[in-house]
Amino acid sequence: PSSTYTASSPFNVSFPAPTWSSTSSSSTFRSFSSPSTFSAGPRMFPSRRCYSTAQQDHYSVLGVPRNATTAQIKKAFFTKAKEFHPDTNKTPGSKEKFVAVSAAYETLKDPKKREMYDLGGSGGFG
Repeated sequence: PSSTYTASSPFNVSFPAPTWSSTSSSSTFRSFSSPSTFSAGPRMFPSRRCYSTAQQDHYSVLGVPRNATTAQIKKAFFTKAKEFHPDTNKTPGSKEKFVAVSAAYETLKDPKKREMYDLGGSGGFG
């Protein structure tokens, strides 16, 4: 038996060959970990949590008008982020407000995302 198992896939990934456990009467695999050279790379679809920011208007979360410039949005974000950051503000609900402010800024700082958000309304994007 070979000491490694090479998968027949376009990724050419090799894993240690499974070994049979000698301590159990049933034939089970020993647990094994993938070799340290194996790297899955960046996650293709990072997990995104859904918060209640979809019902909130991103402009009102940041406290800026709809025709605000990118500089005004950035300034408002840093002001609100400093106010609600969980490390500096220990009041209940500050973490949720910080997440809402961050989500609003992530949408409004990018011109393409902002345009899509504006076309979709308050719940159209984000």
